[in-house]
Amino acid sequence: MWILFIIILIVSIFILLFSYWVGNFFYKLALNVEKSKAFIAKHHTNTETPEEKNQKEQNKKWLAEQAKEIAVISKDGLRLQGYQIQCNLNSHNWVILIHGYTGNARQMVYAAKEFLAEGFHVLAVDLRGHGKSEGTHIGMGWLDRLDILQWIQEIIRQDNKANIVLYGISMGAAAVMMTIGELLPSNVKVAIEDSGYTSIWDEFAWELKTIFHLPTTYVLHCARWVAKRKAGYDIKQGSCIRQLQKTKVPILMIHGAEDSFVPFSMQEELYQAVQGKKQKLVVEGAAHVESYQKQPELYWNTIKEFIKENIES
Repeated sequence: MWILFIIILIVSIFILLFSYWVGNFFYKLALNVEKSKAFIAKHHTNTETPEEKNQKEQNKKWLAEQAKEIAVISKDGLRLQGYQIQCNLNSHNWVILIHGYTGNARQMVYAAKEFLAEGFHVLAVDLRGHGKSEGTHIGMGWLDRLDILQWIQEIIRQDNKANIVLYGISMGAAAVMMTIGELLPSNVKVAIEDSGYTSIWDEFAWELKTIFHLPTTYVLHCARWVAKRKAGYDIKQGSCIRQLQKTKVPILMIHGAEDSFVPFSMQEELYQAVQGKKQKLVVEGAAHVESYQKQPELYWNTIKEFIKENIES
């Protein structure tokens, strides 16, 4: 009897330790800023062309020349970095630009130029743990939604008549969708998401299945356990679907038909969750966050028309 009890105890301890190891491995891979960036640098061959490298340098230079650096403090005490660019017009139109996973504000220069040309003041932000913003954990949009609320308040502090557009790509798109499910000031007029996922859980499950070929349910439950303890949030909670079901903000949803990183099928699930004003744009031949490159005229004309319909001139 005692032998059986000891065997069961040893097996249970082994399973517990192994599960923690699995969860900790995935947590480091996906949510720990330092480890995630190191993994990407180690396992992804740098295929940047000289033209792309030059463009990155040009974006960095442009942002340094055009933008004023500002900061807000998050609810949990992190200093968050933003780059504010004033347009030359006497305008009350503002846009908050939100980058993707392991990116930074420089990634959004292409959009900043478009919105500036349309008479928008631009605020491009570094999400927590990215760029110059403090933080050791990636928020996957869920923690970031609360940070974006801080940025919204900063704009209203500067301009209480502000008309605010939220624009995000990939993880930034998820952050936009999660934000508009919160109680927002009436200044927030429009949301635009490009290549966002249905939930953190769904996106991680997709990556585990297609990239790592691992058992999704077991690994995710282990990661959920570790993430709660180390990152301070529940990856099961971070759902764009649930947040969209609550929103009243008009939203434009954009997705490339050839997106295999955040699967194109997620767009329809997201679209169906919205009960208010909504529109979707499907860009044929575009992979993940490639829509603005594949069909720039269609992309920006659709965005401009949607904004015009929902912001009074």
